[in-house]
Amino acid sequence: MKAAGGTIQKIKPVFLMSPISVAQFLPPGSVDFDLLVIDEASQLRPEGALGLVARCHRIVAVGDKKQLPPTSFFDRMIADEAVSRDG
Repeated sequence: MKAAGGTIQKIKPVFLMSPISVAQFLPPGSVDFDLLVIDEASQLRPEGALGLVARCHRIVAVGDKKQLPPTSFFDRMIADEAVSRDG
């Protein structure tokens, strides 16, 4: 993506990715998006969206009051995996 981001974006202008995938696979400055759509925005913590916001010009955030707030369930699973790999 670092070397061919612009060309890939011309072929495939729409990317469907999670915030963690964006952080892992799209190095800063490799691609620049016109529009970011965040569906179920109440499920995303603001710090999780920072990398997404930095790569776009406009944002549409979709959510409603009936959605659940962000959960720390997967944070715990990730932390447990890191401990088991280190130990």
